[in-house]
This record gives sequence, structure tokens and C-alpha cells, in this order.
Amino acid sequence: MKNLRSLIIIGIICLLFGSNLQGQVRDAITLAADRLVNNQTVGGFWTDEENFTGSIVAGLVGAYEIMGKTAYKTAAESGGSYIMSAAGGNYYGDEAYALTRLSDIATDPDDNAWRTEVARFYKVIRMNEGGTAAYIDGFSAYKPCNAVFYMAHHVVAAYYVDATDKALWRWALIDYLSEVADDYPGENFGLYPVLSLGVATWALAKTGPLDPFIWVGSQPAKYPYWNGVTLADLPDLLLSHQVPEGDAYAGSFYWRFDHAKKDNPVSRGYTEDTVFPVLGLVAAAGREYTHEYDDAIIAARDAMPIAVDDDPSGKVYPHIWQITEDPSKHYYAGESLHALRAAIIKSDFDDDLDVDILDLYKFSLQWLNTGCAYPNWCGRADFNFSGNVNLFDYVEFSRHWHGFVGI
Repeated sequence: MKNLRSLIIIGIICLLFGSNLQGQVRDAITLAADRLVNNQTVGGFWTDEENFTGSIVAGLVGAYEIMGKTAYKTAAESGGSYIMSAAGGNYYGDEAYALTRLSDIATDPDDNAWRTEVARFYKVIRMNEGGTAAYIDGFSAYKPCNAVFYMAHHVVAAYYVDATDKALWRWALIDYLSEVADDYPGENFGLYPVLSLGVATWALAKTGPLDPFIWVGSQPAKYPYWNGVTLADLPDLLLSHQVPEGDAYAGSFYWRFDHAKKDNPVSRGYTEDTVFPVLGLVAAAGREYTHEYDDAIIAARDAMPIAVDDDPSGKVYPHIWQITEDPSKHYYAGESLHALRAAIIKSDFDDDLDVDILDLYKFSLQWLNTGCAYPNWCGRADFNFSGNVNLFDYVEFSRHWHGFVGI
């Protein structure tokens, strides 16, 4: 009787304190991903956004991992095939990364065509005249923010396949990050400095420690923002750019280091400037085994779905709160799906980024359930989408017990 009373109390607590993620966020994931599937061409790309296929594919993979809808996986694989055929063996950073995400959902993640192609790519770069260093030098022709964006994705992809020169890629990212600034002499302003900080933090935290003894660039820094900054400082820098609770567009991030709006209508609340800081904080939490960033991640995660038009097009707009005539982009959807996937622990039923006794209770309610199918897959407990809640799902659940987002 005492055990039954305890279970009833736990169940009531679950109902009272469960977040709205299963509703609002998962509905947004479905709307955005469905639109990507519906608007994909037979060739596997999205019209006028061919160069952003990598970001879209990575988002679809994330949507599949959360929702288990086969159409998302099929569309992602079609996009991956387009990338491999159109790139001619030379990939943008987000394209190489997208292929690694397809590898993650392959039947054998350790042995598949996606992984093999990425490994071949970085090997060919190393073997070409000038090697990896010459290839990396080519990024100096980019605007610093663009260089950091593509370089960050290359770093994660190179580490995924254990490329021989992976450390060279990582060091180069640190150097390119030190070139990011709000403003440049003779130019109006930088492109997206906080986004760059976020995507760099994501890549650096996913591939190694955020070392307190490694400076961001040479010291004294070329741009004052980086004076005295080490890799260990990057997550706190990101936190300093999040809009606090109670302010307009809370949970999102400013787009500039100085929080000015410059020539933009507002200084904060933009979709991409929120997506990549979230990825950075999630990766840092996983690297440091900490819940320190949970509140910031949850605030941003619960804000991002607002950018998804639920009327019911699934369009994702450049500003989270301003769904107007501004053009939506498929790659905004892909990037948002990527970040939402990163900010979700599948076995965290109450979505507080901590797998605990409340989650165990909800999992136990589905134990040995059969006939699970999309969209609910037996109350989210069928983690591997096998149709049954069994020992394999319990192993996945226990793997995250009191764990951290980003692992």
C-alpha cells in the first residue's frame, strides 16, 4: 500500500510539473519537419537553397531521432545523396557534418557509406598539394563569421571520422574565432558575432576540453573582445548574451557582442542567433558534466518553437517573434530542428534536462507495451522505435540516469 501511495504521489507531481515540451516543442518539430519533407524536390534539394542542404539534412536527422517518423529519415537520406552527387567530392562544412549525422542513423553507424565518404574527404585534403593547412588557409577569403561557421562544422566532422589532421582543424577554428568582431575598420559591421561564438563553442566542446590554458587567438588580442579569453570562458560568454527573463524576447540571444541593434530592426530574438548558442551551451554541458546551463538551454529551447508558423505551414522565420512578410527559409527550419534535437534528452519525460525518479515512473507505465507506433511510440518510451518497450529501451533510459544534456 505504501509503494502504491508513493507511485500515485509521483504521478501527480509529474502531471503538475511536466513541461510543455511534448506539446509546443514537439508540435513545432513536426510542423517544420513535415514542411521540409513536402517541399523537397525529387532531386533531394530545396529550391534556391541548394547550398544549405547540409544544414537542412542535419535538422531532418534530428527530427527523425526525436519523432521516429520514417519520412524524415528518407528525406534526410535523399538530401545526403544530393550532397554527395552535387559537391563533386568537396564539401562545405555543414555538408560534411550532415553526412556524419546520416551515419549516426545508419544500420551500422561505424561502417556505412556516409562515414566512408567523410573519411575519404579529409584524407584527400591531407594528401593534396599543400595538405590540410593549405585548404584551411583558403578560409581566409571568407568573412570571419562565415569562416567560423563552416570551420566549426568541419571540426566536428573531422573528429567524427578520426581524421589524421583533426587537431589542425580545431586549432584553426580557434584562430578564426579570434577574428570575429562586432565591427571592422572600413566596414559597417560584422555579420553575426554571437552566432559565431555559439557555433565555435559547440564544435570545440564536442571535440575536446574547453581548456582554461588555451587563449582564443594571440594575446594581446587583435580585437579587444578576446583579450584574456580562454576556451573555458566561452560558455559564460554565451550566457552573457542571452536575453534575461522579464525582458522582451527572453530566452533568445543578442546578435552582437555589444547588444546594439545596429542596422537591424531589433538587437535580439533572431532565430539563427539563438540556435547556435543553444548548441554551444548543450555541448559545453555535455563536456563539463554540469547542469549549470540547464535553465538557459530550457529558456531558449522553449522560445524557439515560436518562430515556427503553426497556421499550419511550418515555415520558420528569421526572427522568433516577428512572423511577418520577412522570408522564411528551409535552412532556418533545419538549423532549428538541429538545436531542438540537441536540447532534448529522449528519456527525460518531464523535460527538465535531468533523468530522475519522475522519468522512471513515466517509463515504468509503458513497460512491456507493444504495438508502439508514430507519433507517440508508446508514450515516448520506445526510444529505438522498435514497436515495443523492452530491455533495449531500459538500457537507453539507464544510460542517461542523472546524466546531462549533450551526452
